[in-house]
Amino acid sequence: MLWKKLQKSQLGVKFRRQYGLGPYILDFYCPEKKLAIELDGSIHKRKKDLDEYRTRTLHIYKMKVIRFWNSEVENDINKVIKKIITTLFNSHS
Repeated sequence: MLWKKLQKSQLGVKFRRQYGLGPYILDFYCPEKKLAIELDGSIHKRKKDLDEYRTRTLHIYKMKVIRFWNSEVENDINKVIKKIITTLFNSHS
């Protein structure tokens, strides 16, 4: 559902899906803005420490990481897209 909104540069930048970086596979990645978007399901409630470590590791690569629960994408895709756009084009990027 989210990929349909990100593909073909619909937000003004190119995203890649299932992008490999080191030992990680990022759900979505925008190389131009160094933005990783991660989608989390219920399993991530139990993996919070691992997710935080992963995010800190990605910060070493000067990447921004934003996370959404799967339910956020399913229930309010417009809010998710708005947050992605704000993050992409924030002047403090």
